[in-house]
Amino acid sequence: MPTVSYLTAEVRPEGGAVRLAFSLPSGFPEILVLRLPAGSPAPDPQSPPPQAREVFAGQPEPGPPYRFIRNAAEAPLQRGQVWDLEAFVDGHDDEPNRIEGATWDYWVFPRGDSYGEGARITASIARSLTAGLSVNVKNLLYQRLRYHAKAVGGTVAQQEHLIEGQPLPQVLLKVRHALQERHASEERDRERSVRAVTYRVTADVLILADDPRERNALVTNYRERLLGDLWLLEELGWTGLTMSDADQIADKEDAVLYGSAFTLEGMVLGYVSIPHPYRIADPLTVNGES
Repeated sequence: MPTVSYLTAEVRPEGGAVRLAFSLPSGFPEILVLRLPAGSPAPDPQSPPPQAREVFAGQPEPGPPYRFIRNAAEAPLQRGQVWDLEAFVDGHDDEPNRIEGATWDYWVFPRGDSYGEGARITASIARSLTAGLSVNVKNLLYQRLRYHAKAVGGTVAQQEHLIEGQPLPQVLLKVRHALQERHASEERDRERSVRAVTYRVTADVLILADDPRERNALVTNYRERLLGDLWLLEELGWTGLTMSDADQIADKEDAVLYGSAFTLEGMVLGYVSIPHPYRIADPLTVNGES
C-alpha cells in the first residue's frame, strides 16, 4: 500500500511548533496528519480516536528538499510540508495544561481516492531557544534613581502614573524597547548558533512636585546626576546615550502638579541563541526507523 517517504520532523527551537516534511506517493495529492500522545496505537484515518488531533487535511504546500539525499537524481518529486503550530499539551482527559515539554506521534496518511498506509514519526517538543539583552535598563536606572533620591529627595517608582497615597515629590520611570536591527552575521559552534540583535531603549523619567520652585531644584539636581551617570551606563552596555528634558504641568483633580520629563535614549545589544536542529553525526530516523 502506498505511503509517504522521507518523512522528517523538524522541532522548532521556539517551542510549540513542528515542521513535517515528506514525499507524496504518485496518485495521492493530499494528506491527513494526526497528532497523538507518544505510544498510542495506530489510528484509523477514517475514524480517529478521541485523543487524536487533526493537524492538517488537504493538499500540502511544496516542501523543502530532503537534506540527506546525496544523489540529486534520487530526490523525491512530490515534496510537501505541513506546520503544526499547536504542538504542546493543551489538556487530554485529566492531564493539566502546560506549554513546555511533550512527546508526540505524528501519523501521516496519503489520500487520493482512498487512504494509503500511515507513516509515523515521533517528536519531542520543548523550547530550546534562549534570548536576552546585555543589560536590564529598567532595573539599572531604577537603582540609580533610588540612589540619587536619597540625596536630593523624591519617591521613586517603576510606573508612569502618580503613586496614590504617597507624598510629593515623586520620580516615575518608564522604559520602552524597540528592535532596531537583526544582524545577519552569527557565531556558530558544534551545538548552536548565536545571532546578535540591537535594541533602541528609551527611558522616560517624570519628576512631579506641587511647587514649581521645588520642581526646578529637583530637575537641576537630577539633570546633573544623570549627566554624570551616562559614562557608567555606557560602561554597563547602554551605549550611544542622549538625554533631554522638558517641563510639564498636569492637573490632578483640584490640584496642579509641576513636572519635568527626562528622556534617555541609547542602544543595547541582545542575542538569540538557537541550537542546531540536527547534526550529521546524530542517528537519523525516517518513517520511525533508524
